[in-house]
Amino acid sequence: RKTPAFSITRLRAKNRLVEIRPSELNFTESEVNCFFEDFLDPSLSHEQIRRVMGATQGWAAGVRLMGVALGEDPNRLEAWKEGTRLAVDYLGSEIIEQLPADWLGFLGKMAIFDQFTLETASFLVGSKDATNLLHQMLQANLFLDRRGDTYQFHPFFREALLQKLTDAERYWLHRKAAAWFETHTQLEKAILQALAGQDWDRVARLILTQIETSLKKGEIQTLQNWLLQIPETIRAAN
Repeated sequence: RKTPAFSITRLRAKNRLVEIRPSELNFTESEVNCFFEDFLDPSLSHEQIRRVMGATQGWAAGVRLMGVALGEDPNRLEAWKEGTRLAVDYLGSEIIEQLPADWLGFLGKMAIFDQFTLETASFLVGSKDATNLLHQMLQANLFLDRRGDTYQFHPFFREALLQKLTDAERYWLHRKAAAWFETHTQLEKAILQALAGQDWDRVARLILTQIETSLKKGEIQTLQNWLLQIPETIRAAN
């Protein structure tokens, strides 16, 4: 589950070490298809198999739990929601509740992001803590993926973390993130965070500053989507 505390570099150099990491354990799309055909429901369409793969990202336990939920009727939306619920509950009880308190505090803050960078994390939790915690979590293979400078949680893991937050906590975190993105002139990200935090005054102000740029780029639909998320009373006032 994690890198051993003792040195393994000599074993690796002598080719006497077999390392099996999450990337090897995760199912491929063809393996998900075979799993359903041989053990669960062979009637799933190719599109449904791809949807299972997209939701679970090949995590074996997640595939199995989705299969349990989809067993009755894979065409029902409620079955897909039930699969997600089962996977999220599993992660909450088996993984998240066992984590150290400092990890949980960090993870709860980062869960508001689809993706985040070390710079963003350092702003929310402190530079030194963010660097150390991310390193520890990657070493522990904790449903956290790193691609270049960007970090991303497994969708089910992120949802399980979000369920631990109250509405007030989520709004506060989104508003803090919006202020940071605005300061760093990442206005589109600032708008999305402000919308999620229901910081309507900031949303209105940022959209007004972004309208000309968005129109020049032909991003009319983006503007409409932002505006539709603002309550009608707020839109009328601005």
